Amino acid sequence: MDKELLTYVLDQAVGVVIAVFLLTRIERRLDVLITSIEKFMTKSDAK
Repeated sequence: MDKELLTYVLDQAVGVVIAVFLLTRIERRLDVLITSIEKFMTKSDAK
């Protein structure tokens, strides 16, 4: 039972680490996208 519990906890921990990693990557890409849109809007407003 202890081995099964440890395996379950480790599987869940790996899932959480992967989810955090993917969310961090998505967040960075969204930040870059938002910054690019802001720059584009500023340039188009200046014209």
